[in-house]
Amino acid sequence: MKNETTTLTLITVNITGMFLKLHTIQKSLATKIFISRLLFLISIFCLTSTFESQLFAQKILVAGTDFDPSLGKEGEYYIATDNIKQTGVLPATINSLYPINKDLLDAFRSKEQYVIIKNPVMIDSSIYKDLGADYMYVASPPGSGNSKIMNFTASDMVPGSIADLTVTACFVIDPVKTPNNDPVLNCVGKPTGVKIISQANSFDKNIQLDASKQGTCTTLVFKDAEGAKVDASGNVNLDFTALQSNECSVIGISKIELRGEVKPEPVSVQGAEVCAGEQILLKPKVPYNGTYAWEANDGGGWQQIGTTQSVAYETKAEKKYQFRFTFKPNGGTPILTSKEIEVIAVKCCDGPGGSASSRVAIYYDDFGVANPGGLSYKVWDYETDPTNPKQITKNTPYPYRWTLDQPPVGAVFNNGTISGPNPPLCTSNANDCQAPHDGEYVVAARLTYEKMYQGRVGSNMVWANGVTCTTGDNAQIAYDHS
Repeated sequence: MKNETTTLTLITVNITGMFLKLHTIQKSLATKIFISRLLFLISIFCLTSTFESQLFAQKILVAGTDFDPSLGKEGEYYIATDNIKQTGVLPATINSLYPINKDLLDAFRSKEQYVIIKNPVMIDSSIYKDLGADYMYVASPPGSGNSKIMNFTASDMVPGSIADLTVTACFVIDPVKTPNNDPVLNCVGKPTGVKIISQANSFDKNIQLDASKQGTCTTLVFKDAEGAKVDASGNVNLDFTALQSNECSVIGISKIELRGEVKPEPVSVQGAEVCAGEQILLKPKVPYNGTYAWEANDGGGWQQIGTTQSVAYETKAEKKYQFRFTFKPNGGTPILTSKEIEVIAVKCCDGPGGSASSRVAIYYDDFGVANPGGLSYKVWDYETDPTNPKQITKNTPYPYRWTLDQPPVGAVFNNGTISGPNPPLCTSNANDCQAPHDGEYVVAARLTYEKMYQGRVGSNMVWANGVTCTTGDNAQIAYDHS
């Protein structure tokens, strides 16, 4: 065969920077084939990398609040932090570090306290601005500067990613009312503000509201390089701290939003291996709030299997199955696709007629449950049909105690009496006979100390009464057998 020479364009790829260089070279046909294969592999890698990047790099509204009242609290004059609606795919933990003002009778600005209210003018109409019907968290000034007023923590984001933070802060003092209605409280020229800090993430931002902002609200967005870095546990923990400490520095916060990257991931409750014919319960690893669409691939392509947050899927044959879901967060786009997981269905025990059966529960409780009077008890029969155990009733001549079909190796049954088929190692003192001694065992119910339960001496267990954490002669049904 003629060794053909051709002109090729070779693409060299710097994966880290996604930088492409073009070279024109003269190579043989064999080299051409090699380079073609190389380009194909690079293309696959780039497509995979691009897909993964698009899959998880999109930011969504993870957590936030406008401080609107939750259902049933709409008519309240004021509310607390545990009575607010939250937005996003997961609720944040929002804690006020100030106590709530419960009656609004004393001057709000007189001490460190907070309230969530529809309009700050409703707190004190003589000095606070009418900012319209917009619920907000309002904190009175601290006794000293740099006092933490609130904490906001969001979780389950991609560790090391950057979350974008939006905060709306309001300077609730009315610049006209304070000198006119309260000559003592002159707020002319006085600022307020809030510092937002995350020590673990080196995030430290100020929302400084100077005197010209009195009676107004300001929204700031910290994103990209200015955003908050998600810690190794997937959390962003933010402390809100007051910047000023005078009676003019009352501040309101009417919005907090945190947008970040999440990584939707499905899990199989039954694990990575099940029996053919068994149902698999699938659910998201993190139950984000939103709309779900589940898909399964049994080798014939992806098929939709459900649109609830968790779905059940029944395997039909011994093979590999793949699962994934798409997720549309509350609030709209973007739609995210989860990673894929694989579950293998294998053949398990044959059921009736030789057909493959799925796994079923074949072991329950259990050492048995005593019936009233103690002369019979219920226990599970595993011998007749191990795949379908039945609860049966057995009798015992020893009230509230009975034997095991397969006793501990080398142990004898303590029947609670001095005489009997297996006399216990005890003295003539009846109480010495009740509790098991070295080399003995007993299954007992309604354990008492010395008094008999329902007149049945078999319940008298002396020191062994303590194994159920009861004391004295308090026989409890909750501790039915031991």
